[in-house]
Amino acid sequence: MKRLQIACTLVIFTLGARGTAAQVTTSQYDNMRTGATLNERTLTHQNVNARQFGKLGAFKVDGAVYAQPLFLPGVEIPGKGKHDVLFVATEHDSVYAFDAYRPNDAPLWQVSLLDKKLGEETVPARDVQCPFLQPEIGVTSTPVIDLSTGTLYVLARTMIGRWCAGRATEARMAMCASIHFEKIRGLRCSW
Repeated sequence: MKRLQIACTLVIFTLGARGTAAQVTTSQYDNMRTGATLNERTLTHQNVNARQFGKLGAFKVDGAVYAQPLFLPGVEIPGKGKHDVLFVATEHDSVYAFDAYRPNDAPLWQVSLLDKKLGEETVPARDVQCPFLQPEIGVTSTPVIDLSTGTLYVLARTMIGRWCAGRATEARMAMCASIHFEKIRGLRCSW
């Protein structure tokens, strides 16, 4: 039950701010994968320059990040108020929610997608002979947020036991966007 409450953290959020700031709910900004933010109003040629534009800080996470971070403005986080939230998934099978404008702060919430009761671990890159993802394989693909239900969908790679004697799986997770509890954990596919 605790795992259920922790994993569905991504569903309840306020959609009132929907039109005020750009949302990034899927890979490359939209389902067409254009990579374009056509409604950008903040960044201009005048303010994106060496004097006014640069790194503001860093978000501390537990693994490498290959998935594109997602962004939702105006998310109501129970007990923490309303935040513009940056969702980050790691190769250590974790998902984080950060206040996008406070990069040096602790996360608003963090959840591990590994089921410790089953003895799940991340998949070592050497076990699948993957030279590009090091040192482990967990959440590589970009999650997706369904705005109509407030659900964050994540694909996590895990394993139980040794690669040769155990099994590696892909678990599709559906999480609540604001209160980090699991809605659906399904379709474990061995590979």
